[in-house]
Amino acid sequence: MIDLGVPGGPIAVAVDPHGARLAGLRTPDRDGVVGEVLLGCADPRTDPAFRGATVGRFANRIDGGRFVLDGTEHVLTCNEPGVSLHGGTAGFSTTPTSSPGPSSRCPAGAASR
Repeated sequence: MIDLGVPGGPIAVAVDPHGARLAGLRTPDRDGVVGEVLLGCADPRTDPAFRGATVGRFANRIDGGRFVLDGTEHVLTCNEPGVSLHGGTAGFSTTPTSSPGPSSRCPAGAASR
């Protein structure tokens, strides 16, 4: 969980380490009432809609699961009929990640825990 201090109240961000999925985002509305603003799902590991997912190495669909780059054909796994979607079966959304911890690049007032 990363807590960020901003004028008007805190923003709380939750990141699932499975695929670096954005799992939660709580922020105040215009009246200062803090609430969840993301669509969720019961289990992000089996979510077919890629909600909150870090997609890649490419986003969207590659027809036929293959493409040519600089004269070299690259063949990808198709995870939808006839296409490779959001990185295929081995995209970033399925890769376990870890946090390096607090960074000097965090905004002023940010804290990690």
